[in-house]
Amino acid sequence: METKITKIRTIRKRKGWTQTRLAERSGVSANYIALLERGKKTPSLKLLSRIAEALEVKVSSIFENDLQKDLEELKRQYNTQELSEAIKHFANGLK
Repeated sequence: METKITKIRTIRKRKGWTQTRLAERSGVSANYIALLERGKKTPSLKLLSRIAEALEVKVSSIFENDLQKDLEELKRQYNTQELSEAIKHFANGLK
């Protein structure tokens, strides 16, 4: 699945943060952040939430504009409980 989480790099750079700083704040390695930013890894919904929290943004702001298309891709990848949690997070982020 190709995720559209390319905004992680944009948001991180806008804050003036290194990959190491984001990694420390989100509890993963800097190498993992680098892989995410290059689209080589797909984070779990829980990790995506931690990254958004670390960046001090809503989860929905990490995704590109086509949230409906992304949601359809997420439905194919994640189980119902994880998806339900993600939808709640997105809904809160869109308010």
